[in-house]
Amino acid sequence: AEGQEVFVLDPEDEYGPVTKYGLYFSNRRQMLKEQCEIVRGSSDDQLLLKQVIIRFRPQVIVNCGGVSIPHFVSSHPQTAHARTVIGTINLVRVIESIDPKVRPLIIHVSSSMIYGDFDTDPMDETGPCRPKELYGQHKLEAENILFNSDCDWVILRPMAIYGLDDFYARSLKGLVFKALESGCIHIHNPSFKLAHTHVEDLCEAIRLAALSRFAIRQVFNISGSEAISFEDLSKLITKLEPSLTCEVNELKNSTVRRGALDISKASKILGYQPKMSIENGLKNLIKHYKATV
Repeated sequence: AEGQEVFVLDPEDEYGPVTKYGLYFSNRRQMLKEQCEIVRGSSDDQLLLKQVIIRFRPQVIVNCGGVSIPHFVSSHPQTAHARTVIGTINLVRVIESIDPKVRPLIIHVSSSMIYGDFDTDPMDETGPCRPKELYGQHKLEAENILFNSDCDWVILRPMAIYGLDDFYARSLKGLVFKALESGCIHIHNPSFKLAHTHVEDLCEAIRLAALSRFAIRQVFNISGSEAISFEDLSKLITKLEPSLTCEVNELKNSTVRRGALDISKASKILGYQPKMSIENGLKNLIKHYKATV
């Protein structure tokens, strides 16, 4: 954080069996404890949120937007709405109660899932927002709260975030680890394309947004440099791990129509350039899996 002090407000929820997720939560907590102070709690508790902001007096607040696993949002809609939407309402209310001269900047981590079906490929920030899933609907609702507030904010819309200590079932990591466990890559929609975003690239985008005076009240797409279909992704994985087989099942009405994100605005205004290629990201995931099993 370039010499800045950091604190984290975290409910430390585990969205799944501890036996499956415990290692990754443990690694994450340990990493955070070594670098910053952790306050246990959630932004859906407005009183606690106000106490924490008054205590630490932050210059920048990174709002990660609550529950980050779409299938958990669908199965636990009330909890997800409280964390993503009510938490953002509380954050805005607390900040609007602060003297405007010392109000912190909100960097809000949203999602490319707010677009729903992509009208264009790549999709830019001016495209229509028509989320088809509850996860994207909550993210869009939180964005609209910021749009109508008196706060200074920056909104980032990443796509398919992954990293070494990310949740096991999410995005690219889930695909790779399940393949390595079973010996087979299971692809359900081979033509489906995503531009996977490594967590280190997202963190760099957050850093750049915090430092740029030109970013205030702007929305930015954030992703990796290239969109890749699941078919091509499976070929790249088998190139790195030749022992794996691949099973393809085409599903007719399985998913939202997506593609690449246009990140030229983030490049021009923030100076954002993703550094982690998809091949290097896969190599790191495979190496990490072999080191932890």
